[in-house]
Amino acid sequence: FIAWHVAMLFKAERWAKTACKGFNSTDAVLCVDADHTFFPGWQQVVEDCLRNHELCFEANMRPTGTPSELHRSALPPEEGTPNMSFFSHAWVNTGLFAMRCTPEVRWFWNTVLRMMREGFYAYGAANDQTAANQVLISRMTWPNITLKINWGLLSQYAVNQVSALVLQRERLGRKHPARPCSVGFRMREEMLIHHAAFLAGACPQPSGLDKASPGADVCKLRLMRMANETWWRDREDRLSGGPQYWKVCG
Repeated sequence: FIAWHVAMLFKAERWAKTACKGFNSTDAVLCVDADHTFFPGWQQVVEDCLRNHELCFEANMRPTGTPSELHRSALPPEEGTPNMSFFSHAWVNTGLFAMRCTPEVRWFWNTVLRMMREGFYAYGAANDQTAANQVLISRMTWPNITLKINWGLLSQYAVNQVSALVLQRERLGRKHPARPCSVGFRMREEMLIHHAAFLAGACPQPSGLDKASPGADVCKLRLMRMANETWWRDREDRLSGGPQYWKVCG
């Protein structure tokens, strides 16, 4: 447990150093954990966000990994810098982000690092993702802080953590009702970068979903394989006129 938190601290420290040294504000850096799968076209998603922002995060939507992602309506993509309403239904995920090495971005990661060190001192643990979300929220709630961060989101449908509930939909029969334009199906439809989030109760199994889930490492590898197979099969089905498990959602 402690080793994981220490690793998160070192990771945030590396980001802060990257933002401070060896790059200038015209350079772009993509930081990504190893549990992501990239599909053709992903570069455009990153470039579109960095065209308007200096810091672009992957977003986590709360229905992900639950049956709700099969039937909850997909919200319009976030545009511009999110406000507090975003944090009522989602949060940023530091497992993948893109940044330009500006003074504001350096300030952001140094602030995240400081908060994590304070967390270790006070509680013996710290999480980079929690600290990053706290800093972004504080920018909206502390009016006396004048430094502005121009941050935004990578498309939450193109960059997502869609779970086996949707990736395995054709194997699940009628156990969970589904809507073609639900948040989960739109993530499957538009997916260009997939994050294999560990969801203990929804780990891919050969015969469907099994509550007796294996460890995080095995679960993530199975989910990465499933996402890869599903993405390519969906595209082949679309081109060949074969069975489709989604519809284009506007």
